[in-house]
Amino acid sequence: MFPSAAGLPTQQPLCLPVSSEQGPPHPGGTPDSLANWAFASPATAGAARFAVMFARTRLALTGWAGDQDIAATAVKELMLNAAHHVGTGEVSLILTVYEDQGLLIQVMDEDPHFKGFDEATATTEPTGLHRIKALGGEITWCLLEQRGKAVQVRLHPAPQ
Repeated sequence: MFPSAAGLPTQQPLCLPVSSEQGPPHPGGTPDSLANWAFASPATAGAARFAVMFARTRLALTGWAGDQDIAATAVKELMLNAAHHVGTGEVSLILTVYEDQGLLIQVMDEDPHFKGFDEATATTEPTGLHRIKALGGEITWCLLEQRGKAVQVRLHPAPQ
């Protein structure tokens, strides 16, 4: 059974712009979404395992045209990073599939800081964010209007 996401919004979180030192602002101008799902869990390593099962199930039921292994890797790495760096509290996941079959993966946590974002995404070290970027994910982050931050990955299916 998956942890409850009761009360968690399934739409994109309201993001505030951040300075270029912290990372790019939330990308705008997205097409209408076809499907949204939310998942929330205590910030533990087990959250990643449940989130991957949640994501794989939802994407399979939707027939998402992208690579589900890449999406599962992105979900796992984002959830592990959030649980590791936040320590306590809750981590949340929102998956959004768009009309163009793009997928937005958002992981939210209660810590508003992301020191070293540029270094984490630019490194060639085998870190979580580097793995996601190497798989073709576009990574951004933003401050949330209420509290904390969202780390976001956009994935696009390979052209047919």
